[in-house]
Amino acid sequence: TNALNMTLISTPFTATSAPSKGVLGFQTVETGTVTINTDLKGFVSRDGGANYTSVSLVLKSTLGQTGTRYYECAETTLTSTSGSSLVYKITTHNTKDIQVHGVALSWS
Repeated sequence: TNALNMTLISTPFTATSAPSKGVLGFQTVETGTVTINTDLKGFVSRDGGANYTSVSLVLKSTLGQTGTRYYECAETTLTSTSGSSLVYKITTHNTKDIQVHGVALSWS
């Protein structure tokens, strides 16, 4: 398999006011060994994607026989330029074979 590095960027979500914190979570299906926060990274923007705050992902669970994994970051203080247009970005690196599914973004 020729695995490619990928950048997945959401369409903007509009908050009613500028949030100060965010949580990003998503599922993956992986082939081979993946090092989180190195081969798989997450980011949150509150200015429509012009600037991002990096989040520290943690493996929360592995789901049954499918091997699907769920990653999430702890509530993270958003340091990117203030605004109310939220965007997440997920990137893969080092040509790892990673499929991303079911992304969730919350803010406060």
